[in-house]
Amino acid sequence: MITDIKLYQFIHVWKIRNFRNILDLKLSASSAIPIKSSKAVFEIEVSDERYGEYIPIKFKMKSCENEQRRLRAMFDLTIEDNDGKNVAQSQCDKPNGRVFNVGDVSVCNDLLHVNTVLSDQVLGTEGTLKISFAFYIFKENDHSLQMYSKTDTKRSFTDDIFQFFKSNYKFDFEIVANDGNETKIHKLVLMARSSFFRAMLDHELKEKRENQIVIDDFNSDVIKHLIHYMYTDELSDFTYAEDLLLAADKYELPELKRICEQNLCGKIDKSNCGKLLILSDQANGSNLKNAVIDFVKENMRELWSNGSLRKQLNGYPHLVLDIIVSIQI
Repeated sequence: MITDIKLYQFIHVWKIRNFRNILDLKLSASSAIPIKSSKAVFEIEVSDERYGEYIPIKFKMKSCENEQRRLRAMFDLTIEDNDGKNVAQSQCDKPNGRVFNVGDVSVCNDLLHVNTVLSDQVLGTEGTLKISFAFYIFKENDHSLQMYSKTDTKRSFTDDIFQFFKSNYKFDFEIVANDGNETKIHKLVLMARSSFFRAMLDHELKEKRENQIVIDDFNSDVIKHLIHYMYTDELSDFTYAEDLLLAADKYELPELKRICEQNLCGKIDKSNCGKLLILSDQANGSNLKNAVIDFVKENMRELWSNGSLRKQLNGYPHLVLDIIVSIQI
């Protein structure tokens, strides 16, 4: 369906009927943009792929008839329930918008959660999914487009590599989490980031032959954050910091390990110090371990008198010994 709206901003509510039974849908919306009387056409697609527990939404600029063949814009995707209330939202992560070139594909992996969008509250009796797609277009001249293009490409290597991942471009390996969910990835990224995976894929092992590894230790949410870090070198969500610390140690990602330890060091308190000491031991996290022991030493009288630390460390006599030795030094 094509709609022409002569505004800097256009909002289109996309209603997909019988959503449970549909695998692949496409919609195009074009807006007349007052940049030298040009027009841009965007295409939105619900992917038949899966990203953990999410259904990706792809959108790209199919054409742009201004002289630069690009524009700067922000986007906002929203899922509405039967009552018109927002139940999920995803926005452009760049405060100044991003520059779109013709053919650029963006993928939103964190909006359509399977359990949310397939609920009766969202789809209703008719099974209709409502996605509000808002696009905010900045009025530009040649200089500002070039300026923001340079800003957007400051980290062009990681941005471009992650774009491969978001666009599902030529994946050649799968990671199967302990909940059975599969995540596709590029072997080259695995081998470049992790010496564990590099050694595994350099030898004629089952994983190399089958282009798949089954990971029994972690669920798909942890794997999703682990892979996101591998592609972007960033970790902005520390919900799974404890599991990611274990994963970083196992799969030999030293910088991710340092980031997780640093985050957990700031969370040490009297209720979790024993648990974090055990975690530091399991993950060979010396920085976290030293921080926990220092905290225990400062609060030893209270922790030992009320029995909370002894209860947490029950079954870990070597860690109790580590604390005793540190006090005596």
